[in-house]
Amino acid sequence: SEKRLVTSNTPALDDAGNSVISSDGALLRVSSFGQTEIVRDGNVTGNAGVLIVEKGAKLQSDNSMLLDSTRDTIFAGDIAMNGGSLALNASRISLGNAPANTSGLVLSSPTFNLDELKLNSRRDLDIYGAVNLKTKELAIDAAAIRGVDNADKTAAITADNITLSNHGATPSSNSNATGTLNLTAKNIQLGSGQYAISGFNQVNFNASETLKGLGQVFATNT
Repeated sequence: SEKRLVTSNTPALDDAGNSVISSDGALLRVSSFGQTEIVRDGNVTGNAGVLIVEKGAKLQSDNSMLLDSTRDTIFAGDIAMNGGSLALNASRISLGNAPANTSGLVLSSPTFNLDELKLNSRRDLDIYGAVNLKTKELAIDAAAIRGVDNADKTAAITADNITLSNHGATPSSNSNATGTLNLTAKNIQLGSGQYAISGFNQVNFNASETLKGLGQVFATNT
Protein backbone atom coordinates (compact mmCIF):
# COMPACT_ATOMS: atom_id res chain seq x y z
CA SER A 1 0.00 0.00 0.00
CA GLU A 2 0.96 3.65 -0.25
CA LYS A 3 3.30 4.83 2.49
CA ARG A 4 2.44 8.46 1.95
CA LEU A 5 0.59 10.55 -0.62
CA VAL A 6 0.57 14.32 -0.39
CA THR A 7 -1.70 16.12 -2.86
CA SER A 8 -4.91 18.14 -2.87
CA ASN A 9 -6.85 15.25 -4.36
CA THR A 10 -6.02 11.62 -5.04
CA PRO A 11 -5.09 11.54 -8.75
CA ALA A 12 -7.07 9.45 -11.19
CA LEU A 13 -5.35 6.71 -13.16
CA ASP A 14 -5.41 6.18 -16.91
CA ASP A 15 -5.55 2.79 -18.61
CA ALA A 16 -1.76 2.43 -18.30
CA GLY A 17 -1.85 3.10 -14.57
CA ASN A 18 -0.33 6.59 -14.85
CA SER A 19 -1.52 9.37 -12.55
CA VAL A 20 -3.71 11.91 -14.37
CA ILE A 21 -3.76 15.47 -13.01
CA SER A 22 -5.46 18.53 -14.46
CA SER A 23 -3.36 21.58 -15.40
CA ASP A 24 -0.97 23.28 -12.93
CA GLY A 25 -0.20 21.74 -9.58
CA ALA A 26 2.31 19.98 -7.35
CA LEU A 27 2.53 16.35 -6.28
CA LEU A 28 4.72 14.43 -3.85
CA ARG A 29 4.45 10.64 -4.05
CA VAL A 30 6.39 8.27 -1.77
CA SER A 31 5.41 4.67 -2.39
CA SER A 32 6.20 1.04 -1.71
CA PHE A 33 5.07 0.31 -5.28
CA GLY A 34 6.95 0.99 -8.52
CA GLN A 35 7.37 4.30 -10.29
CA THR A 36 4.48 6.04 -12.05
CA GLU A 37 4.22 8.69 -14.75
CA ILE A 38 2.34 11.97 -14.37
CA VAL A 39 -0.09 12.87 -17.16
CA ARG A 40 -1.52 16.40 -17.10
CA ASP A 41 -4.73 16.53 -19.13
CA GLY A 42 -5.17 20.31 -18.99
CA ASN A 43 -3.21 23.37 -20.09
CA VAL A 44 -0.02 23.84 -18.07
CA THR A 45 0.85 27.55 -17.70
CA GLY A 46 3.53 27.33 -15.01
CA ASN A 47 1.88 30.17 -13.12
CA ALA A 48 1.07 27.93 -10.16
CA GLY A 49 2.17 24.63 -8.68
CA VAL A 50 4.88 25.04 -6.04
CA LEU A 51 6.22 22.10 -4.02
CA ILE A 52 8.14 23.01 -0.84
CA VAL A 53 10.24 20.51 1.09
CA GLU A 54 11.64 22.38 4.07
CA LYS A 55 14.92 21.89 5.89
CA GLY A 56 14.67 18.99 8.34
CA ALA A 57 12.14 17.09 6.22
CA LYS A 58 13.25 13.60 5.24
CA LEU A 59 11.68 11.70 2.36
CA GLN A 60 12.41 7.98 2.56
CA SER A 61 11.56 4.97 0.41
CA ASP A 62 13.34 1.92 -0.95
CA ASN A 63 10.91 1.59 -3.87
CA SER A 64 9.75 4.76 -5.61
CA MET A 65 9.47 8.49 -5.09
CA LEU A 66 8.19 11.25 -7.33
CA LEU A 67 8.34 15.03 -6.93
CA ASP A 68 6.37 16.96 -9.52
CA SER A 69 5.63 20.67 -9.83
CA THR A 70 4.58 22.87 -12.71
CA ARG A 71 6.27 26.00 -11.34
CA ASP A 72 8.95 25.57 -8.64
CA THR A 73 10.20 22.89 -6.27
CA ILE A 74 11.91 24.50 -3.30
CA PHE A 75 13.94 21.66 -1.83
CA ALA A 76 15.91 21.98 1.39
CA GLY A 77 15.25 18.54 2.88
CA ASP A 78 16.82 15.11 2.47
CA ILE A 79 16.03 12.21 0.14
CA ALA A 80 16.91 8.84 1.68
CA MET A 81 16.64 5.96 -0.77
CA ASN A 82 18.48 2.65 -0.83
CA GLY A 83 17.90 1.72 -4.44
CA GLY A 84 14.51 2.21 -6.06
CA SER A 85 13.36 4.83 -8.54
CA LEU A 86 13.38 8.61 -8.10
CA ALA A 87 11.54 10.83 -10.60
CA LEU A 88 11.98 14.60 -10.48
CA ASN A 89 9.66 16.66 -12.68
CA ALA A 90 9.89 20.45 -12.79
CA SER A 91 9.63 23.49 -15.05
CA ARG A 92 13.44 23.55 -15.09
CA ILE A 93 16.07 21.41 -13.34
CA SER A 94 19.45 22.76 -12.22
CA LEU A 95 22.32 20.69 -10.84
CA GLY A 96 25.16 22.21 -8.84
CA ASN A 97 25.75 25.64 -7.37
CA ALA A 98 22.92 27.55 -9.05
CA PRO A 99 22.23 31.16 -8.03
CA ALA A 100 19.66 31.90 -5.33
CA ASN A 101 16.08 32.15 -6.57
CA THR A 102 16.76 30.00 -9.64
CA SER A 103 13.39 28.83 -10.93
CA GLY A 104 12.29 25.21 -11.11
CA LEU A 105 14.14 22.57 -9.05
CA VAL A 106 17.72 23.03 -7.83
CA LEU A 107 19.80 20.09 -6.59
CA SER A 108 23.04 21.55 -5.25
CA SER A 109 24.46 18.11 -4.40
CA PRO A 110 22.85 15.43 -6.60
CA THR A 111 24.19 12.42 -4.69
CA PHE A 112 21.80 9.47 -4.44
CA ASN A 113 21.88 5.70 -3.98
CA LEU A 114 19.38 4.70 -6.66
CA ASP A 115 18.54 2.01 -9.15
CA GLU A 116 16.88 4.60 -11.42
CA LEU A 117 16.83 8.38 -11.71
CA LYS A 118 14.44 10.23 -14.01
CA LEU A 119 14.99 13.94 -14.61
CA ASN A 120 12.05 15.48 -16.49
CA SER A 121 12.31 19.18 -17.26
CA ARG A 122 9.71 21.17 -19.15
CA ARG A 123 12.57 23.41 -20.32
CA ASP A 124 16.28 22.65 -19.82
CA LEU A 125 18.62 20.70 -17.55
CA ASP A 126 21.28 23.18 -16.41
CA ILE A 127 24.60 21.92 -15.01
CA TYR A 128 26.55 24.44 -12.95
CA GLY A 129 30.27 23.80 -12.69
CA ALA A 130 31.88 20.42 -12.02
CA VAL A 131 28.85 18.31 -11.12
CA ASN A 132 29.36 14.56 -10.67
CA LEU A 133 26.14 12.56 -11.11
CA LYS A 134 26.14 8.76 -10.73
CA THR A 135 23.29 6.25 -10.81
CA LYS A 136 22.42 2.90 -12.40
CA GLU A 137 19.63 3.85 -14.81
CA LEU A 138 19.39 7.50 -15.89
CA ALA A 139 16.72 9.07 -18.09
CA ILE A 140 16.92 12.77 -18.96
CA ASP A 141 13.91 14.30 -20.69
CA ALA A 142 14.57 17.97 -21.49
CA ALA A 143 14.90 20.42 -24.35
CA ALA A 144 18.61 20.85 -23.69
CA ILE A 145 21.50 20.03 -21.39
CA ARG A 146 23.28 23.33 -20.74
CA GLY A 147 26.60 23.97 -19.03
CA VAL A 148 26.72 27.13 -16.91
CA ASP A 149 29.61 28.82 -15.04
CA ASN A 150 31.94 25.96 -15.91
CA ALA A 151 35.14 27.44 -17.34
CA ASP A 152 38.00 24.91 -17.00
CA LYS A 153 35.65 22.50 -15.22
CA THR A 154 34.40 19.02 -16.10
CA ALA A 155 30.90 17.72 -15.40
CA ALA A 156 30.52 13.95 -15.31
CA ILE A 157 27.34 11.90 -15.77
CA THR A 158 27.87 8.18 -15.18
CA ALA A 159 25.37 5.31 -15.25
CA ASP A 160 24.92 1.77 -16.51
CA ASN A 161 22.38 3.07 -19.04
CA ILE A 162 21.73 6.66 -20.09
CA THR A 163 18.69 7.73 -22.15
CA LEU A 164 18.24 11.24 -23.54
CA SER A 165 14.89 12.39 -24.93
CA ASN A 166 12.53 15.33 -25.32
CA HIS A 167 8.78 14.79 -25.16
CA GLY A 168 7.69 18.39 -25.66
CA ALA A 169 10.02 20.54 -23.54
CA THR A 170 10.66 24.10 -24.73
CA PRO A 171 14.29 25.25 -25.02
CA SER A 172 15.82 28.40 -23.61
CA SER A 173 18.69 30.22 -25.33
CA ASN A 174 21.97 28.38 -25.83
CA SER A 175 24.63 28.71 -23.15
CA ASN A 176 28.02 30.16 -24.09
CA ALA A 177 29.93 28.52 -21.24
CA THR A 178 33.11 26.59 -22.02
CA GLY A 179 33.49 23.48 -19.83
CA THR A 180 33.63 19.77 -20.58
CA LEU A 181 30.84 17.19 -20.29
CA ASN A 182 31.51 13.46 -19.99
CA LEU A 183 28.62 11.01 -20.40
CA THR A 184 29.80 7.52 -19.52
CA ALA A 185 27.72 4.34 -19.59
CA LYS A 186 27.55 0.81 -20.89
CA ASN A 187 24.67 1.88 -23.14
CA ILE A 188 23.73 5.37 -24.29
CA GLN A 189 20.36 5.80 -26.01
CA LEU A 190 19.61 9.00 -27.94
CA GLY A 191 15.86 8.70 -27.59
CA SER A 192 12.99 10.41 -29.37
CA GLY A 193 12.65 14.15 -29.94
CA GLN A 194 15.06 17.00 -30.58
CA TYR A 195 17.39 18.23 -27.85
CA ALA A 196 20.54 20.29 -27.63
CA ILE A 197 23.76 20.27 -25.65
CA SER A 198 25.30 23.71 -25.18
CA GLY A 199 27.72 25.47 -22.88
CA PHE A 200 30.53 22.93 -23.31
CA ASN A 201 33.63 23.20 -25.47
CA GLN A 202 33.89 19.43 -25.41
CA VAL A 203 31.25 16.69 -25.02
CA ASN A 204 32.38 13.08 -24.70
CA PHE A 205 29.98 10.16 -25.21
CA ASN A 206 31.72 7.13 -23.68
CA ALA A 207 29.67 3.98 -24.31
CA SER A 208 31.43 0.70 -23.56
CA GLU A 209 28.75 -1.42 -25.29
CA THR A 210 26.25 0.49 -27.45
CA LEU A 211 25.49 4.03 -28.60
CA LYS A 212 22.12 4.16 -30.35
CA GLY A 213 20.28 7.10 -31.86
CA LEU A 214 16.60 7.73 -32.56
CA GLY A 215 16.27 11.43 -31.83
CA GLN A 216 18.33 14.40 -32.94
CA VAL A 217 20.89 15.97 -30.65
CA PHE A 218 22.37 19.36 -31.53
CA ALA A 219 25.67 20.35 -29.93
CA THR A 220 26.76 23.99 -29.82
CA ASN A 221 30.02 25.49 -28.51
CA THR A 222 31.69 22.09 -29.00
